[in-house]
Formats: sequence, C-alpha cells, structure tokens
Amino acid sequence: MQADLAHPWSLAELAKIAHLSPSRLRQLFVEIFGMPPIVWLTLQRVRAMARTMSTTDATIRQAAAEVGWRNQAHAAKQFRKLTGRSRPSIGLRTAIQACGRARGAVMSVSAVLAAVFMSAAHGCDEKDVLDSRVG
Repeated sequence: MQADLAHPWSLAELAKIAHLSPSRLRQLFVEIFGMPPIVWLTLQRVRAMARTMSTTDATIRQAAAEVGWRNQAHAAKQFRKLTGRSRPSIGLRTAIQACGRARGAVMSVSAVLAAVFMSAAHGCDEKDVLDSRVG
C-alpha cells in the first residue's frame, strides 16, 4: 500500500493479495500495526499530503490527488481529523513534544495518529510512537 497510496485499496483486494480472509487480514494487521489496514492507509495518505504541502506550494486539492483522494472535502476532513490542522504548520518543537509524549505514554488512538503524523516531517522515529501503549 505504501508504494502506491493513490491506488483505491480495499480490504478485499488486500486480503486476496495476502491469501487471507478479509477478517483474518484485519485481525493480523491490528495485532501488528495497532489499527485496521484502511485506517493505516488513511494515516499514510495524510502524512504524504502533509509532506507535499510542507515542501511545495501544492494545494490541499493537489496533495489529495497525489494520494488518490479526488474529493477535496473528504481529504481536508481526514487531514483535520488526524492532525487538528487545516494545513501543515508543524514546528520542530511540536514534533519533538509529540515524540516525547509518545515514548512510554498511554495515549488515545487519535493522539497516537496525530503524534505519528507530527513526528514524520521532523524525523522522529515512527517506531517510538507506534510502540506506545494505546489506552
């Protein structure tokens, strides 16, 4: 999925590729990544959008199209939902604070997703965030 974020992935298609039932794939994915495959895909798309908008003059519409979202309103909603922001305006201090909170802290799923997103642009190790205990 990471190699082709713009592809319209479905759980059924992923399960077929993995030679698993959709329910078994979802179960394994949650065990390994702490979230269902489509949630993980959404997170990756939002992170890619943030990178694009942070490093170029791309609009939300352009960044969304790069990751396969043709509906700008949906893309903007997902971006706001996971980041709490309408556009990336994340400073290094915010990313460092997110990394610090993630290490060993009990966080909600949305807080973990936001911390992963915020840390990505500044090189914080995603593993630190994903290894956090989710409460």
